[in-house]
This record gives sequence, structure tokens and C-alpha cells, in this order.
Amino acid sequence: DSDGGSSIVIKKFIKPFQSKEQAKLVLRELNLLRTMKHDNIIHLIDCYTEETGPTNMESIYHITDYCGEPQKGKIEAGQYSMDHAKKWTRELLRAVQHLHSNGVIHGNIHPGSICIDHNKKLILLDFGMDIDRGKEGTNTLYMPLEQLLEWRSADGEKVDVWSVSALLCELITGRPLFENHKNTILQQIEYCGSIDLDVLNTV
Repeated sequence: DSDGGSSIVIKKFIKPFQSKEQAKLVLRELNLLRTMKHDNIIHLIDCYTEETGPTNMESIYHITDYCGEPQKGKIEAGQYSMDHAKKWTRELLRAVQHLHSNGVIHGNIHPGSICIDHNKKLILLDFGMDIDRGKEGTNTLYMPLEQLLEWRSADGEKVDVWSVSALLCELITGRPLFENHKNTILQQIEYCGSIDLDVLNTV
């Protein structure tokens, strides 16, 4: 922003209406960014498209404030203190509480969906829940066992609570609670005990 001196981020969604699922994710993120007003949640400035209608829409753009550096990098580099860890956890819990009080589940909380701004304030991002569980990635390390087993979208506030708890452990120790993408389920069983038969019967 050359007038005010502030920085912005432009997020481009390519072929947002190519499928119903993709359209839902894009519209979900847009609607949530418009309505979720909170100091620790990313703020939507504007959105636009160059096309005239959904049938020929090749791209749509979300314009947001620049929120700083991903928390993932700061954890890996050890660029924080325990005071920072406490502060970020409080701020993340406030953001999650605000979402839940409005009936919204984030469903994809992990260090890559969080930024830390120049004032060391935590900002929660990424509300599309665009999770590809068939692909190895860091997201699965922060999903609860039920979500991993059922390979489905987030269901209930407990999903976010689990993710926040896993992230808190990582902030304290400097390493992920679960470190192997391929064996996340086995690691969770080792930490938390065997799976209840009633849970297995629902899979």
C-alpha cells in the first residue's frame, strides 16, 4: 500500500468453481474472513475477480493484511521464548474460542496456518480446510486419531482443541509431538493408549 505504508497479501484461487468441493472451500474461506472479526484472526480487506460470471471465472483474489512470518519457521529456528509460547497459546485459544462461539470449526490448525506479526502477535489463517489426507504433509501431525482414521473433514470443536494441544507441546519442546507422517496413528496409540472398540466399529 503506497499510500498508508502497510503491506498486503493477495491470495489467488485458480478455477475456484471448477468443482463443487473447490467452490465450497473458496466460498467458506471468503465468508469466514468477512464475518470473523477478531484481533488474532486474519482480516479480509477485499476480494475481486477479473471475470464477469461463474461460468468463465478463471481466478478469484482475496486481499488481506500481511500477517508476518509463519510460526512454523520460528519454531524450527528456535526464535522464541517461553513467554512468547505462553502468549501465542493464549492468543490462539482466544481466536479458537471466538470461532467456536460463532459455530465455526477451523479444522486445520498447525504451525503453517499461523503467522506471527512484527509485534509478536499471533494471527490465525487458512479457513478453507483444504486438506489432502492422501498426501504426506505436516497437517496430519496435528489431527486427532478419529479424524485420521475416518479420513473426513473436521467434526466438532475437539478437533481444534487437539490441534492446539499438539501445537502447545511443540512450543514447549521445540519439536512436533508426532514426527512421522506415515506412522502418526501408531504414535498416537502409543502416547494415548489403544483405540476403543466402539470407535473402530464406526470406521
